[in-house]
Amino acid sequence: MSMNLVDAANAVFRTGVYAVIHDPRGILLVQKSKGPYSGFLDLPGGGIEYGETPEKALAREILEETSHLLDRCSLWEVKTFAKEWQPQTNFHEKLHINAIVYGASVFDPETNQPESQSEDTSGWKWYQPSELNQHQLTPLAKWAVARLSIRSSR
Repeated sequence: MSMNLVDAANAVFRTGVYAVIHDPRGILLVQKSKGPYSGFLDLPGGGIEYGETPEKALAREILEETSHLLDRCSLWEVKTFAKEWQPQTNFHEKLHINAIVYGASVFDPETNQPESQSEDTSGWKWYQPSELNQHQLTPLAKWAVARLSIRSSR
């Protein structure tokens, strides 16, 4: 699929890091409050800031979005998604996301730890995969839940 110059002018390319955090409580997901997936459940994660390694960005995003501290992580896969949306009237954006996905474990937040402080999420929760409605999930979260289902059935 090629993109002409007019289309390329409206294209936004982003690279982010995301964590699949799963333990007996379920999978840890955040509620998106901004962007093309506002209202959907997603993996904790986000953009890499200037000078950050992907692992440092992952730790920062997990802390910001869930108040959990990253224990350890290992690279799972790089996923690519494209989404067209209209964030403002008379403006159409093509969003291309390269998601670096890690399997991760976290330390539970201390009771005196502040609530999550993210600009684009409105909370987090542990979910059992069986209780999730596929229509509530971002494409990345759908992929992660499916992958966990395959791994647990082995």
